[in-house]
Amino acid sequence: MSRTYVLVPGAWHGGWAWHPVARELESAGHRVIALTLPGLSAGEDPAAVSLADATECVAAEIERRDLRDVVLVCQDSSAYPVTAAAHRVRRRLARLVYWSGFVPVPGESVLDTIPAADADMLTAAAEAAGGDSVLVPPHRWRANFLNTAPEHVQDLTYSLLRPQPMAYFTESLDAAEAEVPDLPVSYIVGSADQSLPRDDNWYDPKYTARLGVRPLVIDACHAAFFTTPRLLADALDTVSSGH
Repeated sequence: MSRTYVLVPGAWHGGWAWHPVARELESAGHRVIALTLPGLSAGEDPAAVSLADATECVAAEIERRDLRDVVLVCQDSSAYPVTAAAHRVRRRLARLVYWSGFVPVPGESVLDTIPAADADMLTAAAEAAGGDSVLVPPHRWRANFLNTAPEHVQDLTYSLLRPQPMAYFTESLDAAEAEVPDLPVSYIVGSADQSLPRDDNWYDPKYTARLGVRPLVIDACHAAFFTTPRLLADALDTVSSGH
């Protein structure tokens, strides 16, 4: 069965990060659109965008392309604008898929939901860079996000990252935006994901409990679109089939 996937990357990435996964999905006969959120392309001012702009981007692209029966996929912090956008395009969606996503609650920003030490690290890094954006430190990218990859892959992918607009981390959703729409929802997480502490604050059970679902666990790190794109594509196909 052919599907339409809209893939939204998390912090520091553009749609380009999804290209290896998109090729796998396309080879299986699916249509794939990979989005880049505002402020994450070269030449854009990260200070000029808000979380509402990211939400508008996701919804507007689905509407502009007149997409139907969409499997809308988010990762990491993009769960915030994707959840909010899903309300606007609810009738166009077949399923929401969270891949290691920070499932929102009203009034709680990404900085509020992650461990305090991580929030402090990001805030300090942003302040050192002028306050409007933040880039993950290179050592943390290698050790926690792409920990299963060879060093040369860690270095190459890090060189492609863009500073994240700080508003995406500090702004929150209201009650109507944060509520997950009434449609099929799935959660995928990598067993080798070290981007959060492996305790009650890890993706499962913290965020899966918010959705009331059991996750599909794959043998992958946080940035699996670089390391195991075939495995991630297969996982998306599995959950999109309702399995």
